[in-house]
Amino acid sequence: MKKKRIWLFLILFIVILIAGVMVWLLVFRDRKAPEITVQREDVSVPLGRSFTCSELPLLVEDASETELFFMVGEERREQLCFENLGVEEICIGAEDEHGNYATKTLAITVEHAPEIMGVKAIHTTLNASVDYLMGISVQDAEEGDLTSSLTVESEDVKLDTEGVYTACYRVTDSNGVETKEPVQVTVSTAEKLRAMITSREIRHNTVRIFGDVNPYDAGVASEYSVEAALEYMRPTAVRLFHQIDANTSIAGAGFLMEITEDAVYICTNRHVMKDYADWEVSFFDGTKATGISVGYSEGYDVGVVKVALADVPTALVEQLMTVHIDLEYWAGLEGQKIDIGLVKIDGEGGVEHVLHGQLLHIREAFGWGNQQMQTEMKIDQTAGDSGSAIFDGYGNLISMVYGTSHHNEGDRNWGVPLDAVVQCYKEITGY
Repeated sequence: MKKKRIWLFLILFIVILIAGVMVWLLVFRDRKAPEITVQREDVSVPLGRSFTCSELPLLVEDASETELFFMVGEERREQLCFENLGVEEICIGAEDEHGNYATKTLAITVEHAPEIMGVKAIHTTLNASVDYLMGISVQDAEEGDLTSSLTVESEDVKLDTEGVYTACYRVTDSNGVETKEPVQVTVSTAEKLRAMITSREIRHNTVRIFGDVNPYDAGVASEYSVEAALEYMRPTAVRLFHQIDANTSIAGAGFLMEITEDAVYICTNRHVMKDYADWEVSFFDGTKATGISVGYSEGYDVGVVKVALADVPTALVEQLMTVHIDLEYWAGLEGQKIDIGLVKIDGEGGVEHVLHGQLLHIREAFGWGNQQMQTEMKIDQTAGDSGSAIFDGYGNLISMVYGTSHHNEGDRNWGVPLDAVVQCYKEITGY
């Protein structure tokens, strides 16, 4: 009986001991507050951009889960943002799951974050080579050009599979201030991408386009308006000028047919450019560059002049467009008397005049000269219009001005047929 009491007391003691240990574990185990350590002294944050504690070089020593936050007076905040440059003092709070609490005062420098410039959504054809850094630069107000420090994370982009993906640009200055900029990458078939360009759903000056397409194609509008089409297509127009001697010069018009990695190719009339190798080319914004004769056709009145792409300011290239060509659509216009027009620019890029007219025949017998079939139009061409592009109200290239023939019954106005323009351009350039 005595032994039983001893065992009962022993068991009771063990139970009380275990209960005491549990109470101690629950109540007194974690009295130690979290310890916040700043890993470096020169801490910088970006001007005008919200940041969190996780973006600061902090180390918290605590065995339990700890929440970090900013203290502004008595208020806890997850983010801070400063709108003025200079040194600011901030208070960082830390609280673990047991309610243990600590604060740390930290002096930070508010500075400009690096600015990534030129980021645009990317569209590409399947399996094309995408230059993510093309046209991208980084400027930092304190450190200058940081473009060489820019990196691109594009591991998740599958260029061999259609879809919409996200890549990310990242750059960090010497003080640890980071800027990241996501960019959407859309991978499509060449047919789908051409359709988006043609319909003006996308434009090369608002997105970056890679692959087997012409990114500079002006595309076509959804509604028919010759006036709107001519205004929209003005960046395709150029003026050609050559000073023969002190008292004599020659001038004509032209339009942008193609933009390659090396040059801007311009179509004009053979009779405008055939006698001179060099030209002053004026673009629609007034920029002037030297154009060089590429060649001309011995058949139709078509010639080509090119300007080295390196001689054209990058900002202007972003605005330029090439004329939109749809031979199937054009062939279906025979017999349709649709409204058409041209826009001619002067040497400073201003609009010299706009002409409206009507398409009569896409191919009509021309009784003079080489007897070729020409496009007949009812439009009052004037001196210097030679080489101008003729557009319909959607913005399709219909013809290139050729000239006027004089008859007893009245003048007739002519243009080089679109299919002849395309064929001659290919023969002259190889493109």
